[in-house]
Amino acid sequence: MTTIWNRLQGTWLAGKYSLEEWLGESDGAAFFRTTFGTERQTGALKLIPETSPAAGEEQVKLWRIAARISHPSMLRLLDYGRAEQEGDAFLYGVFEFPDDSLSSALEHGPLSLEETREVLVAVVDGLRHIHSEGLVHGAVDSSHVVAVGNQIKLATDTLRLSSREATTAEDVRSLGALAYQLITGRRVEPGSDPNLSSIPEPFRSVIRHSLVHDPNQRWTLTEIAALINPSPQLPAGLPDSPKQAPAPSSRPFPKWILVATPAFLIALLLLFRGITPKSPSAAPPTAPVAQTPVVPKPGSSQSWRVIAYTFSRRAEAEKRAQSINRKWAGARAEVIEPSGTKPTTYLVAVGGPMSHDEALRFLKVARGKGMPRATHIRNSSP
Repeated sequence: MTTIWNRLQGTWLAGKYSLEEWLGESDGAAFFRTTFGTERQTGALKLIPETSPAAGEEQVKLWRIAARISHPSMLRLLDYGRAEQEGDAFLYGVFEFPDDSLSSALEHGPLSLEETREVLVAVVDGLRHIHSEGLVHGAVDSSHVVAVGNQIKLATDTLRLSSREATTAEDVRSLGALAYQLITGRRVEPGSDPNLSSIPEPFRSVIRHSLVHDPNQRWTLTEIAALINPSPQLPAGLPDSPKQAPAPSSRPFPKWILVATPAFLIALLLLFRGITPKSPSAAPPTAPVAQTPVVPKPGSSQSWRVIAYTFSRRAEAEKRAQSINRKWAGARAEVIEPSGTKPTTYLVAVGGPMSHDEALRFLKVARGKGMPRATHIRNSSP
C-alpha cells in the first residue's frame, strides 16, 4: 500500500482536504496531516480503503456515534465520510490535531506521581462519559493519550459499542496497566501479576484492583475516581457513568508534552468537519522564501527553527509564508527545505534561526499569534 499512499500525498480529498504529508500507515489505513477551511486549521486525517459496502457502513456507523461525543477529555472527531481518489473508494475521518502523545514522552522515562495523577484523572473522566453513552474505548494505552493545548485527551478512533466482547471492565483493566506503565516505565505482560510493592498509594490500590483477573471483581471507575481525585467529594449515589459531561478543568500545561516527539502521529486515527478551502489551483502570490536550507555556521548556537507548517508543494508553502508575514509583522516567515527528506517536504518557519532557549520562547509567542497548536521547534543543524 505504500506506493498508493505516496501517490496520494499532495492531492486533495473530496475537494476540500489537502493530503499534505503522509505520516505513516497502520492496519491498512494511512494517516495524513491536512489543513482545511478559510483559517487553514490543521487536522490529522485517517484514510481507509473501503473493501466492502457492509464494512464501510459499519465504520460509518461507529464514526456517527463518535462524532456526537463532546467531552474535554476526548479527542474531537470533526468529520467523516466516503470519497473516491484516483478510482479507488476510501473512508476518511479527520480529528483535531494533537500537540503530542504520551507514548513518545514515555520514551524518555516514567512520569512523576503528580503527572501520573493528572493523566489518570483525565482518562477516567473520559471513560466515564463514553461508558454512559453505551460505548467502550477498547485501547486505553499510552499511544491513545494525547495533549491538545493544556488538556489531556483520549483518542477516539477505537470507540465501539459495548458488547460481550468489548466491555467496560476491559477498559478498567487497561487503565490499570497504563497506570503501572506511567509509574514504572514498564508494560504489564498479559495475564501477569506485576510486583506492586514499590508503587505508592493510591496508585498501588488502583492498579491492583484494576488488574484483578475476574472482571466482576474489578473496581468501578467511580471508585477509582474517588481515590485519585478525592476533592471535590462525589455525591452519594452518583452513577458510575454520569450522562452529563463535566466542565473543562483548569489544568497546567502537561509537562510531558515538552519532551515528546512527532512519532505519535502514526498511531492516531482521525476524522473532520468539512469547510471548503480556497482552490488549490489558484496561482500563489510571491512570498519571501529561503531557496536553500538554512544551515548554521559550524559552532553556532543558532541552529533551531520554529516550524509552523509542513507542505508537500513549494507553491503552497510560499503562499502560507506570505500570508503569515502579511498578518503578523515581525514573523519573518520563510520556506525552508530540509535536506534528506523523501519525498521532498517544505517547511514554513517563523522567527529565523535561534538558540534552543530562544526557540522555546518564540514558540509560545507564535502560538499566541495564532500559529497552529502543532507548531514545534526543530534543530536545523546538518
